Order: sequence, then structure tokens, then C-alpha cells
Amino acid sequence: MIDLAPGHKQGMLVANPVLLAAGAAGCGEAHWPDLELRALGALVAGPVTLQNRAGAPMPRLVESPAGMVLETGSQNRGLHATLRTFAPLWARMGVPVVVQLADMRPDALARCALRLSNVPGVVALEWRVAQNASTTAISQGVEAIAHAGDLPLWVKLPTEDACERAAAATTAGANALVIGSTPMGAALMADAAPWLLQGSAYGPALFPLILHALAQVAALSLPVALIASGNIYTVAQARAALAAGAHALQLDAVAWLEPTFPGMLAAALKAQA
Repeated sequence: MIDLAPGHKQGMLVANPVLLAAGAAGCGEAHWPDLELRALGALVAGPVTLQNRAGAPMPRLVESPAGMVLETGSQNRGLHATLRTFAPLWARMGVPVVVQLADMRPDALARCALRLSNVPGVVALEWRVAQNASTTAISQGVEAIAHAGDLPLWVKLPTEDACERAAAATTAGANALVIGSTPMGAALMADAAPWLLQGSAYGPALFPLILHALAQVAALSLPVALIASGNIYTVAQARAALAAGAHALQLDAVAWLEPTFPGMLAAALKAQA
């Protein structure tokens, strides 16, 4: 078992280090049948905000030489509608559920954390920090979540300035750091006229950015669990992230391209161990 919330009064134990990142399966309902959720260590559901968000205008996805660029605008139903629709599913999924929060206002984060504290099946919260968030904003957000609820807290950080932000999140009370939010990218898309789509960039060629940020944060020896997130497409990349200091891995777009890969990776890492 792996504890992904060291220092927390109840911890957060997972059976294996392979996790599914927020957005990879929606709130647990949006996945191919070949994706064996019960074979994973945990599922991150969301993103969720206090109020509903319509999300980015269409089109939201365009191919790029490195893979693809996707901008959803954090579309979601809002906290209360999400719980009404998906909380019954989380209670019977057979895999630990971590809910990702995507607000940046401390008051909204606190209200979400309080409401989620007693939802069956939810074992932890993940806060996705905005790309431009300051260390002050990170500290305030972590403190708001930690004071409002009892669940372990993961903080998902951008790869840029990862060390400074990691230290701020840890000092404020984070139990784990997720390194990192998918890098921002852009791709040109031609329709009636060419235009640029800017959003999250996905592709195996971007993995070195995650690995670099992870290694930098691991060198700080902070008293938290480290989770490598995003753009992991091969067993070799997964092993590299674990060797660089990660305690667990979050898979994202690879679950859309090859739904059997997460289960296969979990089996490969178990055999190696």
C-alpha cells in the first residue's frame, strides 16, 4: 500500500501507484469499457467548481505536431448538481475517488471542501492551481480547504516555478503535490479562416517537462507525497517518473487513446515490484 497523504490524520492509502487524472474519465462515468477502473489506485473526478461553468466555446481540440491542444474551460455542472448526479456512482465504484476543485477564490474552495467532507466514496481532494497563481494565492487556497474540511489535500501545480509553489503549498498544509498541470500550448487551426487554439497540450514528447519539474521538487525533500501527472504514455516513462521521486502517477490522454494501458501499466509495475 502507498500512502498519498503522509502527515494527515487518516492518510490516503492506495493499492498501486497508477491513478487516473481529472478529466480522463469525467466524474467516473465517461470511460471506455476496456478501462478497468478497479485495477487502478484511485480516480480523480472533476474538475468541480462551486458554480456551474459553461466552458470554452467550440471547437475545443486541435491536433498538433506534439499531439493535441485541448481547452475545455473547466466545464462542469457545479458542486451541487455534480453531487446529485455522481455521488451515488462514487460510493459504488470500487476504487477510491479524489475530487478535483478548480475554483481559485478561498471562500468557494472552503464551501466545496466542507460539502465534500462527508460524501461516501470520496477519500481526498485535489486542488488544481491556476497557471498564473502566486505563492500567496496558493497558501490562501490551501489553508481555506484544509480548515474547512477533514479530507486529505493534494495540490496540482503548474510545471513553471514548481519549486517555489511546492514549498508554499506544503507550508500551508498540503499532503501531496501533483506535478504538474498539463503545460499550456497553442496550435493553428484552419476553418473559414486560420485561428489559434490555446489550451492544455498533450503528447508523449511533452513528458520531459513534467520529469524536469518533478526532479526539481523531489530534490527539496518536502514532507509530502509526490504524484507525477500528465503526458505519460509508456511504461518507460512511468518508471522514469517513479525513479525521479514520484510515489504515484496520474494518467490522462493515454486513457482515451488506449483504454487498456492503465491496467496494463498497473500490472507491469506490480510485477516489477
